[in-house]
Amino acid sequence: MSINIDGNEYVAKKGSAIIFPPKYKYKYWGKPPISYLYVHFTGSYADKFLRECGFDNLPCIIENDFNIEIKNKFNLLINTFLLNESLSIQKSACLLQEILIDIYKDAEEKANDSPLGASLKYIHSSFMSKIEIPYLANLENLSNSRYITLFKKHMGKSPNEYIIDLRLQFAKSLLNNTNMSIKQISESVGYNDQYFFSRLFKKHLGISPQNYRKI
Repeated sequence: MSINIDGNEYVAKKGSAIIFPPKYKYKYWGKPPISYLYVHFTGSYADKFLRECGFDNLPCIIENDFNIEIKNKFNLLINTFLLNESLSIQKSACLLQEILIDIYKDAEEKANDSPLGASLKYIHSSFMSKIEIPYLANLENLSNSRYITLFKKHMGKSPNEYIIDLRLQFAKSLLNNTNMSIKQISESVGYNDQYFFSRLFKKHLGISPQNYRKI
């Protein structure tokens, strides 16, 4: 599924959870057949509500194959809202909070299986933004050098190499699934200079973004 959030495009894989920021314009589309569960909520408390459920960095795309319990709660939420019985809105709000907390905890538990769980979670949710090693190291309560050494040991590459690979994989998805310009894709994956992005893409993948799109 392709998603445009306030002018920036993203791609969500099967099983992903997408949290849209409050007050942002967005649209989404995909090649049929496609199915998804969706809920929209609003109000002056919405932004604080998301932060309290653990979602501080938005937009957030969590790539995970969520458990059946979360899916069942989502269906119950929809049915509760459509029944429009006494206190349906209040019940729906409680279910929504449970779903958001479950999504966050489910992703957190999987990330915590790694000794680099906190920083990996941050990288995957924020790779389109500027990421600095001192911040990642601080998330794991490690020095910069110790963090880099540990990261290489467990991930087989440096943090910067890992981030580059993640960005280029996402760029490939955008090239394959959207009509975004190279400049727009470059900015969407964290590079303001499209020429630097193009050189980086060719260096790592052996082909320019323009030619990759033609394949």
